[in-house]
Amino acid sequence: MASSRHKVEPFSQTRGFNENIDLIKNLGADEVIDYRNDDFTRLREVDLVLNTIGGNILEQSGSVLTPGGRIASLVAFDLTPKSSHTGAFVFFAEATSVQPEAIRLFLDGQLQIIIDTIFTLDHTRAAFEKLSTGHACGKVLI
Repeated sequence: MASSRHKVEPFSQTRGFNENIDLIKNLGADEVIDYRNDDFTRLREVDLVLNTIGGNILEQSGSVLTPGGRIASLVAFDLTPKSSHTGAFVFFAEATSVQPEAIRLFLDGQLQIIIDTIFTLDHTRAAFEKLSTGHACGKVLI
């Protein structure tokens, strides 16, 4: 999980687990929505949705976008534009052009990277088991 309030106002974040609400607010979210229990589609005028869930949640995400709004997904390879919205699958190799800015924001204290757990290489299976539960709050590193 990484968060930055750089040039973003207001900032809402959806999250599936209520125990992370304080963490998310401390990262700068003005509003926290539990997408499993709350209707996130009530949001309007969202410029950018960063989707890590896919499926029905991804399908519904387009309804909250502004005209010209964008969806970036880490899980859907086949996003197609709908009405005035655009979408793109985001792969980490494509992020190299923004890495210098991300590093600057991190060094300036404007970007936080939250690490849930660090596993040694011989505990790779445990790392993947942790990820499969969906309960990681931040990055799981090997």
